[in-house]
Amino acid sequence: MLDGEYLISTNGKFQLGFFSIPNSNNRYLGVRTTDPHKTVIWIANAEHPIINGTGMLYLSQDGALTIGNNIGLIIWSTGSLVSRGEPQACLLDSGFLVLNDTKTGKFLWQSIYQLFDTLLPHVPLGYMKLLDTMLEIQLSSWNITEIDPSPGQYVRKLDPTRRYELVTYKGSEVFYRTGPWDGYRWNGFPKMTQDLVKFMVTPGENGAYFWYEPRDPTVLWRQVLKSNGTTYRSYLNGSDWMEYWKAPDDSTPSYAICGPYGIYLDGDCECVVEAQFHPKNGKSWNNRIFSDGCERNAPLNNGTSHKFVAVGNVKLPDTINAFSAETTSKSECESWCQKNSSCMAYAYIGWQGCLAWLGDIIDMQQYLDGGDTLYIRVAGKRGEKPIKVLTTVAVSIGSFLFLIIVILAIRYIIIRWLQNRPIDMNETRLFEFYKFNTIRDATGNFNDENIIGRGQLGPVYKVMLC
Repeated sequence: MLDGEYLISTNGKFQLGFFSIPNSNNRYLGVRTTDPHKTVIWIANAEHPIINGTGMLYLSQDGALTIGNNIGLIIWSTGSLVSRGEPQACLLDSGFLVLNDTKTGKFLWQSIYQLFDTLLPHVPLGYMKLLDTMLEIQLSSWNITEIDPSPGQYVRKLDPTRRYELVTYKGSEVFYRTGPWDGYRWNGFPKMTQDLVKFMVTPGENGAYFWYEPRDPTVLWRQVLKSNGTTYRSYLNGSDWMEYWKAPDDSTPSYAICGPYGIYLDGDCECVVEAQFHPKNGKSWNNRIFSDGCERNAPLNNGTSHKFVAVGNVKLPDTINAFSAETTSKSECESWCQKNSSCMAYAYIGWQGCLAWLGDIIDMQQYLDGGDTLYIRVAGKRGEKPIKVLTTVAVSIGSFLFLIIVILAIRYIIIRWLQNRPIDMNETRLFEFYKFNTIRDATGNFNDENIIGRGQLGPVYKVMLC
């Protein structure tokens, strides 16, 4: 294919050909949209542009796709792929270039193996273990957006060292992470919805992939990693790209800004459980330098009972040191963590189940709404349980004594009222007082024949009083 010719996808949305970036004479082979924006989707020779010349694209008999310049120098190549039939290059409706073998029907090479700064729908972002190597499909930012497409300092990938998190790296340092996938959204992006786009993380035996697809297949979407490390998702509305979301946004703190056991809340850092932790470096903390984080008020040791404190609405800590425990419920998850002295926190989230952090926790944010509940291991007080039991017993005894006092007081009031009220002569004379001699004569000198019953205070006699 000569410079100036184009290969168009079947749906008419993408074209493969040579082009120049504005304000530059360098030539690149890549895929762009066919709309008036001519948005760049992928570049083959981003690191090796054709300078002051034109290019040509060759497809050799053995399946190698090669870019040469106008003086015959090879600029870029997929390398020999050993086709057993007639190799064929196709630009798919997904916007990516593939080489296949028309005899065997197998793919020889795909441009997704060399992702650029853009992730289109249905394209996997992830990793696969192949023998002793790890094949990673990741995004790479431009060195300078709209000016220099060579790889910049930012890379975004589904990190195999973590528990299903998308992580953006700046060089070798973490710049931003999404939090773990919970089956519906990234834990650290509570505003995320699936109303216009369906998001998925697909685990496999030897790897995992993140991908997305629009609810309306006629709408073109893209996710772009810019040269400042920010990822944008947008869709084409007529002739304009409309921003759908970006990450990190203005509400997102820098990675691990609050240090170990520190948590970011509404523009400030706090210790994650203030009753159990304090700033490790108080002077720096007061000067708003939080990187040293927090430390425990009481150490965890064998002479101290341990308990878990719940912290809600949290972007869960970095899962670089998290472990997926095989449990079937939150209670089993807590039991597993309780039995493992190195387990400092746990969470139970739908898709992943039990996550246990084996060591210090870092990079947390608390939201007014959203996130998950994190259970943090803290030291309890010595003798805490017996004290609670004694307190309960004391409260029970006190309540019983109070009830007796109330009953006696009511009885006293009734008796006083009966003794002091005016007596109506027509009323039954239940409370008249009689002399002993009168009672003795009425009972026949307490004759047993007049006994009609017995009570706690002795026999009850039948009498006749006139």
